[in-house]
Amino acid sequence: MGINGRLDNLPELIDVDVAVQVYQTDTPETDLLANIEASVTAFINSLRIGERLEYSDVQRFIFNQFDPTAEDNIGRPFIGIDEIASLIISTITDTITDVGDRLTIEEDGRF
Repeated sequence: MGINGRLDNLPELIDVDVAVQVYQTDTPETDLLANIEASVTAFINSLRIGERLEYSDVQRFIFNQFDPTAEDNIGRPFIGIDEIASLIISTITDTITDVGDRLTIEEDGRF
């Protein structure tokens, strides 16, 4: 891609798997799990080329809707989450499971 004299390469796309076990309250919002999935997916898709993926950021967007127009991208809180029993984020080569962990990527890569 690009023009003669300056060629641009597309970023190398790295697949990310997010596995989360959520315990719900007795009265969760409608489509809670689908809303969480959409929030996490939108957040990961918003990352730029070379930007790392942090465990705590994914956790934040399990509890709150990802909103690219809001301050810190935090939208409304989801109603009905009692507990996150487990959260595992992995690529083909790396897995993170704790707050403070992060997945790094090469400068020409994108999650």
